[in-house]
Amino acid sequence: METHDTAGHIKHLAKVVGQVGEGVAVATFDGTITYVNDMWARMHEYGPEELIGANLSVFHSQRQMLEDVEPFNEIIRKTGRYQGEVGHITRTGREFPTLMTTTVLKNADGVPVEMVAVARDISESKKTQDALESRGRYLGCLAEISALMIETKDVLLFLPEVLRLLGETAGVSRTYIFANETSSDGELACSSVAGWERESAPARPKDAGHRNLPYEANGLGRWVEVLGAGEIIAANVLDMPETERARLTPFAIKSLLLIPLFVSGDWYGYIGFDCCKAQRTWSDQEIALLKISAAQIAAGIENHRLLEEVLLDARMLERSNKEMKQAYEETLEGWARALELRDSDTEGHTRRVADLTLKIGKEMGFRENQLIHLHRGALLHDIGKMAVPDHILRKPGPLSDEEWAIMRRHPIHAYEMLSRINYLRPALAIPCSHHERWDGSGYPQGLEAEDIPLPARIFAVVDVWDALTSDRPYRKAWSAEQTVTHLREGSGTLFDPAVVETFLSVLEEDS
Repeated sequence: METHDTAGHIKHLAKVVGQVGEGVAVATFDGTITYVNDMWARMHEYGPEELIGANLSVFHSQRQMLEDVEPFNEIIRKTGRYQGEVGHITRTGREFPTLMTTTVLKNADGVPVEMVAVARDISESKKTQDALESRGRYLGCLAEISALMIETKDVLLFLPEVLRLLGETAGVSRTYIFANETSSDGELACSSVAGWERESAPARPKDAGHRNLPYEANGLGRWVEVLGAGEIIAANVLDMPETERARLTPFAIKSLLLIPLFVSGDWYGYIGFDCCKAQRTWSDQEIALLKISAAQIAAGIENHRLLEEVLLDARMLERSNKEMKQAYEETLEGWARALELRDSDTEGHTRRVADLTLKIGKEMGFRENQLIHLHRGALLHDIGKMAVPDHILRKPGPLSDEEWAIMRRHPIHAYEMLSRINYLRPALAIPCSHHERWDGSGYPQGLEAEDIPLPARIFAVVDVWDALTSDRPYRKAWSAEQTVTHLREGSGTLFDPAVVETFLSVLEEDS
């Protein structure tokens, strides 16, 4: 068979591409390797000379051949070119994802004779992407739990739904809550409060209700010391002490995560997560977010206890409702403060812009209920940045194009986080649209003029005012005169002219 006469060019291309960190392989159309560069060989833990004459299948596991390579081959046969993600495997069996571009080369008669594959290991970028997606799922789950706590007065009614949300988000077989109590023998025991499990979860023993299960008598005495001290238990069951393994084996658990619950400062019990399909290693991010969930549940239980007490007195009930509403508002402020803690350069910014936005809203005729949503939106204007990685949010220098693309998604993340919470939906305008501009040059939707919600148009002016008149590490604060000039120059292009005029009139009155 005639070989392609550009092999020298291919090897030259391999050398050039190899210098920028890409792996390159050349193979005949039946998969026999004729050339690999050093980067390709290193990616797969081989020497280049070992691979000449081998088949491309050596780089793929059986699963990858079925899931990735067969669809890849089908596209190659039809189009002669492929670009996409393909799983690879190293000499030692480590699987890793690659972004691969493959082109089929033909001879003068149009017969396919060789393939050129260029691959890049995308393990790190996949980890980053997976971490971002995981964080987004957990933040969405936390938002839904907050909504349930706000909308449901009886903690016992919302706990099963909370456990379902947590179980599906964490990808486990079961979730449950156990509360401490004293057994008939005077021992410290625990009993089931609520639980959830997948339909695919293994069947549990008949005594799975665990009513008055004494810790010590059932080989779980260590849990009292660990959980009672506020520490978590996260382990594969095979690595646990024999007494604990004996107790847990009938439940077909491979890995276990237990997080203690503290109510009014006392150890109340724990929330548990069972993994029955495979052993599991929990990331620090997952554990941190699940601890927040546990704190939310404990707060709900505590609020339930308080509610039971105040029901005895109608006046106390009314006061409790006010305090609960205030707690929700303080939760929003807490979210805003938590975001500012990630970016100390903007400390105090959220409180200032929220107060000033409220003042402009009053001047522009907003009604009382509209002002409530305006204030909430201003407090949460940057909540979407919770999904932006620290290395981008706190980067001291200018952002790259790729980093800007991630940063500009924070209004979209805000919508994903807040839209599920009924009482926050009317406040979405500012978090989702405060980077839109009057002339349509903003993001994320490129809205213009009065298509931009009025709350967002107001906040855009307030936000720029506060940012420019505040010190930043990279510049000194502008004077009020300089900032006013900037706002006037941007009126009709960046900002709503009517909002600018109202804002400046309020400033003049205050001065």
